[in-house]
Amino acid sequence: MTHLSYSLFTSVQELPQEWDRLRKDEFLNLAYLTAQENALPKNMDVFYIAVYQLDKLVGKAIVQRVRVQGEEVYRNNPSSMKEELLNLLNINILCLGNLKLTGEHAYVYDENVDELEVLSLLKEALNEIRQISKKEKLPIQLMGIKDFYQDSKVRVEKIFKEYQAFTVQPNMVFEFRKEWKSFDDYLDAMRTKYRTRAKRAFKKSEGIVYRELNLEEILRWNNSIYQLYLNVLNNADFSLYQLPENYFIEMKKQMPNKFKLFGGFKQDTLVSFYSIIENNEQLEAGFLGYDAELQKENQLYLNLLYQMITYGIDFGFDSLDLSRTAMEIKSSVGAEPIETFGLLKHTNPWMNKVLKSIFSKFYQPEEWIQRSPFKDVDSSLSN
Repeated sequence: MTHLSYSLFTSVQELPQEWDRLRKDEFLNLAYLTAQENALPKNMDVFYIAVYQLDKLVGKAIVQRVRVQGEEVYRNNPSSMKEELLNLLNINILCLGNLKLTGEHAYVYDENVDELEVLSLLKEALNEIRQISKKEKLPIQLMGIKDFYQDSKVRVEKIFKEYQAFTVQPNMVFEFRKEWKSFDDYLDAMRTKYRTRAKRAFKKSEGIVYRELNLEEILRWNNSIYQLYLNVLNNADFSLYQLPENYFIEMKKQMPNKFKLFGGFKQDTLVSFYSIIENNEQLEAGFLGYDAELQKENQLYLNLLYQMITYGIDFGFDSLDLSRTAMEIKSSVGAEPIETFGLLKHTNPWMNKVLKSIFSKFYQPEEWIQRSPFKDVDSSLSN
């Protein structure tokens, strides 16, 4: 076995020319990384790891460093005790992986190298970044790795033994069926109750026209797009970061054919939008936004989900990754939950021992009922 080595970089401008040779994941390729770096949240820095076998690139990974202040994390009136604790919270987090995504987007590697050896190097690199951060007077309190599915979790835990495994909400993934050639085929596969619900949602959204925006139009409508995004962000219970105003512009500039942004217009007013990223045969649901006052009246969010499904069917994708929020409504359109895991380590050994207990105090999983909209799916699920 040939020994592996790694190099650290702090900018996409420094990355080796062969970086995109490993094209397994659009979210680790130059175009996406450039867009992210050009539109970083103000509390985030990025590091890149290149793994080599001799002089050949055989792996790559992303690490994000986030500065967290408690009152900026919980946005929706935490309990008084939690609020008091959060006001004292001021920590730096180092994460192997991408906090803006759900799923396995932390690293990729050549199939001819040993994944465990790659993971050992990534652990070494993560510790080096911790030392760099200390010199920059940004001492790291929490180190994490995200996200992994069950089969990957076993391998990662072999290397990161001192880290604590945790799970949060499941990733909601919609699988497209080969026999669906149109949105009507999708509706025909539904039980009557859910087909009626979909048609009711379409009726409520009459007068709203959805269309894809090109770069020029995104520039023109960017203020409205950003305000709609903030509407959703500010209604969230928890968020580690806020996108800057140029995020959607940069995504379209760097990924003109892979990044799609669709606006929902009511007459001449933008009332909703959604974004998607094409990642090989998969679609990744990106950030979205809507007018909170019109949400219930026009069922804006549900219609955005149907719009994404329509796109996936029309262009023959295998799946649509809808991330881990609003699980019940996503299951009602056909998405299935996939359990995801992360690993956490506190750099204080004593705190690390009680980390799981602390985590459970601050994080309460959302209670939800899994829906089953299709005729041929296990009837034991709630319908």
